[in-house]
Amino acid sequence: MQLTRKRVIVTAIDLLEAEGAGAVSMTRLATELGCGMIALYNLFDCRNELLDAIANEIISAVPISPEPAASWQDQLRSQARALRQAGAARPRCMLLALSRPRACAAMARQAETGLAALRAGGLSGPAAARVLRALGALISGWLLADVGVVPGLSDDDAENGWPRLTPAQFPQLAALAADRRGREPEADFEFALDLLVLGAAALCPSPALPALARDPLRDVVADLRSRTG
Repeated sequence: MQLTRKRVIVTAIDLLEAEGAGAVSMTRLATELGCGMIALYNLFDCRNELLDAIANEIISAVPISPEPAASWQDQLRSQARALRQAGAARPRCMLLALSRPRACAAMARQAETGLAALRAGGLSGPAAARVLRALGALISGWLLADVGVVPGLSDDDAENGWPRLTPAQFPQLAALAADRRGREPEADFEFALDLLVLGAAALCPSPALPALARDPLRDVVADLRSRTG
């Protein structure tokens, strides 16, 4: 089979997702592809160029379809959900992509879309940039949990290298252990996304409160507005 950039990228994506970014080396790829190192370096100048190509491949698959009639809040939610869904399939690759935004043309398009929505809502450039960075951090945090980097609150944590939680030492965390077993990750993500969008709305000049998905969050908006003037 002919060695092409696409074939190398696809192989590297599978390797990265299975074993992590540390496993993606030119030597390992040459072995996986059954080719020589020179053939790889004819396609990619270095490992960093390959990692940038992986990032671009992953983000390019995320749809960008802003609805002109939709509110800026719904546009931002739609973009976050699309990134989240793409990351759910390949969390390690998406984490890599989110960590290399300047080298990724596709990520620049995502950023442009997000900034346009936030500016349409009335946010200043610096405020919009901060909200967009917070959105990236939110998605990254959920992806880290998907790959098991974030500790949980169950008895299995001791086996994963985390100390066992006991009610005497950590009464609040231990009390949540049972709740964690019945938690709904997608519902938690939507809740966190609501908080972020509502926080952004609190920075907008419009005095009207946005439509809320959950009434208890109205207090969050009021508090943010009181602290931002």
